[in-house]
Amino acid sequence: MAWVLVAAFCLLSGACAQEWCVTLAPGPLAGWVGSCVTIPCSFTYPAGWTVSAVNWTRDGNQTVYHSDEARVRAAFKGRVHYLGNKQHNCSLRVAGLRPSDQGTYRFRFEVVGDGSSRNAWTGQPGQQLNVSAHPCQPSLESRLKPGPSLTCSVGANCSHHPSWYDRDGARPSPEQTPGGAGVTELQISPSQLDPGAALRCQVDGYRDECDSAQSQPLGTVPGTPTYIIGLTVVLVLLLLVGLVGVTAWSKMRRKRQGMSSTAHQPPR
Repeated sequence: MAWVLVAAFCLLSGACAQEWCVTLAPGPLAGWVGSCVTIPCSFTYPAGWTVSAVNWTRDGNQTVYHSDEARVRAAFKGRVHYLGNKQHNCSLRVAGLRPSDQGTYRFRFEVVGDGSSRNAWTGQPGQQLNVSAHPCQPSLESRLKPGPSLTCSVGANCSHHPSWYDRDGARPSPEQTPGGAGVTELQISPSQLDPGAALRCQVDGYRDECDSAQSQPLGTVPGTPTYIIGLTVVLVLLLLVGLVGVTAWSKMRRKRQGMSSTAHQPPR
């Protein structure tokens, strides 16, 4: 029986053959950069076999998930969660989507039977995943010139407007200057916010299913670079040391001149 199954695998690799099958969603799936996507998946196999290992690959050579975590590609560790089991559910969830995640994902399971018989099955043609930027996904940028500032921007096709919030969820008071193409820029001076203050960029009305806060992470408003502060302190200390040294040297010189003058006076 084992020889017949091996022959079937060679001839029908990837296609459903009798009770051997991997079922995926019809058509390609789409996900937004920074968001997440769930690839629904189920598989079947004949009675008498036990699943020993499962894995997902991207474009055939990148291991996205494996029962043996050591085989998982570093770029996917911590972002991929296997929602299935070793029975019939093989769904996969990929979080923090990146443009490089785009590709064809395939599920493969290995089975063992009576004695030493082994087999494996790979779902073909696989699940195509397309990754693109969401028009309402906010992006943060910080800069020091011409002054400390944070810039929050969204795509021109987004119908919602970004807003600024502090750590406590309150809308901050500094002025907001609307820009073109859906950009809102917040210029901050030291008198308005302390350097190092953190703000959150939130697009009202936009919800990312993977972001419970419905906003971008906190961005830190840049302040005076620490190396400039450190250099200033060093220069001040050197100046003080120099002044003390000059003052001490002047006193010693005057003292020596006084002693020399007294020594050369003629006796009366």
